[in-house]
Amino acid sequence: MGIEYKIKFNIQSREKLEALLERILQNINIAEAEIMPEVFVKLENDGFYFCDNCGNQNISNRVFRQLIDVALSETSGNVICESL
Repeated sequence: MGIEYKIKFNIQSREKLEALLERILQNINIAEAEIMPEVFVKLENDGFYFCDNCGNQNISNRVFRQLIDVALSETSGNVICESL
């Protein structure tokens, strides 16, 4: 069980965000079922769901910062980050 966050913002272009998310996660081994991934990220209707699985903190910190940067750059409104 990890530490879960919701990064809420107004999504302008889902396709653009999916491409950015893929690029952010490309160097992280998420696909191997026998290994717990460092992070789990999902694009939802109102922003990103982020789960830090408490592995390599350098990786989870970098991914979290990048998600916040993407959210801030993609909206003219507010970005809300909350722990779940």
